[in-house]
Amino acid sequence: MLSALFWNIWGHRNPAGINKHIADAHADINCLTEVTDTWYDYDPMPLIHSSKDRGEPPSAINGRAQLLNAFQDHYRMIYSSPRYTTWECHLKKETYKGIGFGSTLLYRHGLITIARDSILILLNDEKWRVLQYLVVEHEGRRYLIAHLHGVWVAHNTKGDDPLRTTQSVLVLKHVSELSRNYNAPHIVFGGDLNLDHNTHALALLEQGFEGMPLRNLIREYGVQNTRTPAYRKFSEPDTSLFADYVLVSPNVKVHEFIVDTSVLASDHAPLQITFS
Repeated sequence: MLSALFWNIWGHRNPAGINKHIADAHADINCLTEVTDTWYDYDPMPLIHSSKDRGEPPSAINGRAQLLNAFQDHYRMIYSSPRYTTWECHLKKETYKGIGFGSTLLYRHGLITIARDSILILLNDEKWRVLQYLVVEHEGRRYLIAHLHGVWVAHNTKGDDPLRTTQSVLVLKHVSELSRNYNAPHIVFGGDLNLDHNTHALALLEQGFEGMPLRNLIREYGVQNTRTPAYRKFSEPDTSLFADYVLVSPNVKVHEFIVDTSVLASDHAPLQITFS
């Protein structure tokens, strides 16, 4: 069996908690989003309040380096943040240059890896997303594991939007091509898709491609919530607590699927699947 963890780690606000959960989970593949990085060797490395909510902890801006230092003996890493920008600390009112906010794949040493890369998905002239993927061979089968941090739309954080429809169409196009090009028919796709449970954009992903639907494990397992109490809107009435999903092709056998809302290292729950 193989295992994969999908987790939005909340801009590295709680590095110790993140590292502990990853270490305890022992997943073969970790698909992480909101992973910070910096081009500069700040001394000392600053913590930045990237949210205007003063009740939220600050972000460490060297998340990629912290993950690498903690797990390089156990995992290989690919990191992608096509854009490095300037951040302002809302508490100190200071600015810091060269900060990335991207996606990471940590995959266990010893996996038979056929391919790995990141695909830049252009939604329009100003919006883009990164689809990371890994193709592995295990016990005679090839698996495509891919993850995405879905587009955020102002004033419409989880609902349908033309950008999200375009995103679903392009994701299916790339996943289909990767599966075919690498002869990897077993597909595990997930991440913080920034979608509510009953959206057209999610339904498109569930419809799949070439007559093959994708099983939405959040729906299949009756999961009611993919956020944690660290989410600032967690207790607000009528707030959607869906954001994160794992979808698999019908030929993937799911042995276990866990959504752990008790992990307070992030405002998103880690989603872990064990499969063959």
